[in-house]
Amino acid sequence: MRGVPSASECIQFRAQFVLSLKGKVGDDPTEKGKDMDTVQILQSPAKLEEKQAPEQKTEVKLQDLLPIAMVIVGGCETCAEKMVERAIHEGSSFQDIDKTLRIVAGMQKLGCFASAVGPEVVSRMDKPLEAGRRTLEKAMHPSPIVS
Repeated sequence: MRGVPSASECIQFRAQFVLSLKGKVGDDPTEKGKDMDTVQILQSPAKLEEKQAPEQKTEVKLQDLLPIAMVIVGGCETCAEKMVERAIHEGSSFQDIDKTLRIVAGMQKLGCFASAVGPEVVSRMDKPLEAGRRTLEKAMHPSPIVS
């Protein structure tokens, strides 16, 4: 098993995983996706629970949040709107959806992510991110019905 890559070589999450790029800068861009790897950082569940405040122990519905990230990376505005609406409908909290959008936006700005997926993917993420954010804001602050 190889060691954890240095911070300059990888994208770090606050969870127990690190996403690393195995290739070198200048490698064939069509092969970049194949160079991604995850390394698990082992922590005991007890230590993870200690770090969470009691109000943060709600169930996070990854099955509703991960599709938001996927369609944003795919570049689909309409899909981003639908996935945010679906996550809300399925009971994901506004905070979890907001956090998902912020994580994706943060990832988009990282050089190692851009290097891994290419500048085209990074640029096509802008509009779906805006669409997802707009949909969430509308759900959080619905306009009053005018009769």
